[in-house]
Amino acid sequence: MSQFLGSTVLLVLKNNKRFQGKIDAVDNKVASLSSVVDLNTETRQSIPDQKIPGRDIAKLEVLSLCDKVLKNNESKKNKNKKKSKAKKDDNDIAWNGDDKLNEEFDFQSNLDKFDKESVFRELSAKDNIDPNLRLAGHNKKVNYDHNEMVVKKEVDTWDNQQSIPTPIAPSRSSTSTFPHLQRQPSIRQPGFGIQLTDGANLLPSCSPVQLLEMERITVDEYKVPIEMLLENVAINVSSIVIKSLGGYARFDQTNHNLPPLILFLVGNNRSGARVLSVGRRLVNIGARCVAILTNTNSDELIDSVKRQSTIFTKFGGRLVYDINQLTVLLDSLQSPLEFVVDGLQGYDNHLDDLFGVELTTSNSLIEWVNQQYVNVLSLDIPSGLEPSSAHINSENAFLQSKFIVSVGLPLNGVLNAYKEGGVLTPGDCIHYLVDLSVPRAIFKKGSLRKFDRDWFEDKGFIELFIKQTI
Repeated sequence: MSQFLGSTVLLVLKNNKRFQGKIDAVDNKVASLSSVVDLNTETRQSIPDQKIPGRDIAKLEVLSLCDKVLKNNESKKNKNKKKSKAKKDDNDIAWNGDDKLNEEFDFQSNLDKFDKESVFRELSAKDNIDPNLRLAGHNKKVNYDHNEMVVKKEVDTWDNQQSIPTPIAPSRSSTSTFPHLQRQPSIRQPGFGIQLTDGANLLPSCSPVQLLEMERITVDEYKVPIEMLLENVAINVSSIVIKSLGGYARFDQTNHNLPPLILFLVGNNRSGARVLSVGRRLVNIGARCVAILTNTNSDELIDSVKRQSTIFTKFGGRLVYDINQLTVLLDSLQSPLEFVVDGLQGYDNHLDDLFGVELTTSNSLIEWVNQQYVNVLSLDIPSGLEPSSAHINSENAFLQSKFIVSVGLPLNGVLNAYKEGGVLTPGDCIHYLVDLSVPRAIFKKGSLRKFDRDWFEDKGFIELFIKQTI
């Protein structure tokens, strides 16, 4: 306030009293007024000089400046002509404590006056919030147990499931409750021919009789056990299944996801025995494998199917005998069905050769699998197609396979499925040829000579491609 010495001011006190006077002196934050006029009465009488403490002043209004202040202001205005205007007017000028502006503030002494412990004790006493409702960071543990902060593996009833015992063979007149799939053959353009090729060289295809003769010579003349041929198929086909499911990482025991669930369609023939041996190998690396047998009479099962089904269950696979049992088992598991391996028919059999329950179960399985969103792998040819001509069976239903795996040699029926009037178009399927490991000398005999070539290089299966020929 010292800058207003000699100026006439209007003071409004905190008690709403108003005085007008001239500031003569400012001493220890007390303003001395002379020529004081009391504005609180209508008469506005002059009163004696007043001394008013700064703490009682609510508002100060300058009515007229003294000559000295005017001269100082005029000189400052000339010097600061190009500078911005002041942000506050005279009514907002701070006057309190102007005589101690240069004193250094003592932070430490003021901090010492603050009792933190008592303040925090008071806050804690008034804190009624449930600790469980606070942010997770407030309750974060420093050390965790070995089973904490770990994604738990999914657990379902698979380990408690048992293979269903072989039921008493039902009547041959039993019928399935599933309607049969009606599929019309795809329309082909005239003169459309397809052959198998491995790139530059065209590969010959064989008839079912030639393939059967190749295996007969291997077993009868070269004394190769049937179990050895089954194992060769199991090793190579299981490698294709593993590749199709994403590799061995899917079967790693450290993987917190549930292992793949695979269904095997087992006919009472050599293809049925082969897919059971494939299932046994996949069970052994951690896959969940379920096999459904179309023939429920154990006395009618061929030796290889009976033996492989026993080994399959001992390794941990599950056996069921009809679609109802299959759907109940699948519904009890948390993992979805991911893959189907088809061994209903193969190259030496045809569904039209079946009858009774075995036929109706096979046809119902074909329809049910076609309605599922899963990839299907068929051995030799999709079930429902005649192995040589690729004609659809009498029920007009066949498996819509994504993978077709030829065992030993590719069949003529695979070619015929792509020809005019056939049921497949290029790109529908992925084709593989697996090594059966038959003696090389077999291809020196008779009608098998055209197959004498290097089919495989460093692994037991190769991919085949479809090529349109002129």
